[in-house]
Amino acid sequence: MKATKASQFHHYMIALLLLRTELWKGEMLALTWDDIDMDHKTLSVTKSKNEFGVK
Repeated sequence: MKATKASQFHHYMIALLLLRTELWKGEMLALTWDDIDMDHKTLSVTKSKNEFGVK
């Protein structure tokens, strides 16, 4: 985390999201704003992305 704090902000946020939520990279890449519920502070993982697309 120290290395990512010294890099660009979005790199830090990506590392923080992956480490805190235990998401896989493909799950994180497939997230959309519809998957985030700010009122209930939840994140819905319903799809994953790989080299063949989003499933």
